[in-house]
Amino acid sequence: MVTPMGRLAWALAFVATTAWAGEVLLGTLRVADGGTTANRTTATPFVVPSNALLSIQCDQASYVMTDVATCDAGVCVYLGANMLLPTKVNGSKTYSYPATNPDGGAAITTSYSGGWVASSPGSGATSVCKVFSRTGQE
Repeated sequence: MVTPMGRLAWALAFVATTAWAGEVLLGTLRVADGGTTANRTTATPFVVPSNALLSIQCDQASYVMTDVATCDAGVCVYLGANMLLPTKVNGSKTYSYPATNPDGGAAITTSYSGGWVASSPGSGATSVCKVFSRTGQE
């Protein structure tokens, strides 16, 4: 016979194991029509771990791709509005890109070695793409 405390222990164990299956928001790619951005060059830069399993969801039709620093219709995958793209970052790439000088002077060039995700609007409107890390092959 299972006691009430035993049921509680089983319920807590079940909840604790299912919490590992979720997705974690890494960051958001915001880009106006005609532009392109990546996780390190967007308004609020974020890190994508090397070899990460990702899910990408955009509010507008967009072009998206991993392992590139820029994106356009000729290179990237078309993703319809509010669709979910499960994908993976293939290792670590180092790119150099211009960055804002914190002292307000001329732009400086910096580099980042890690996973890259880039997007570009495909619908003629500003695109907001959310990049999630996931733990499994769901």
